[in-house]
Amino acid sequence: MSPDAVYLVEMNEEHFPTRFLEVNTVRCERFGYSRDELLSMPFPKIDSQNSTTFKRTVERIREGKRSFTLQDEFVFIKTGKKNK
Repeated sequence: MSPDAVYLVEMNEEHFPTRFLEVNTVRCERFGYSRDELLSMPFPKIDSQNSTTFKRTVERIREGKRSFTLQDEFVFIKTGKKNK
């Protein structure tokens, strides 16, 4: 099992992430949601669209990156916990 939060997202025609297609267990644990919850929620509801992580994710996707790593600190919306 990967120690990293790994996920696959669907994008719209503007290359904006719209929803999760797949998530690993670590991603679920860090966000405080079950796999089914994450897969049923719109991507923008998971993290604030003003967060550095969200902006960097969208930026990388729009640059055409298909795979990338982010190492940011942010607060999870559901749990209020900080990721380091």
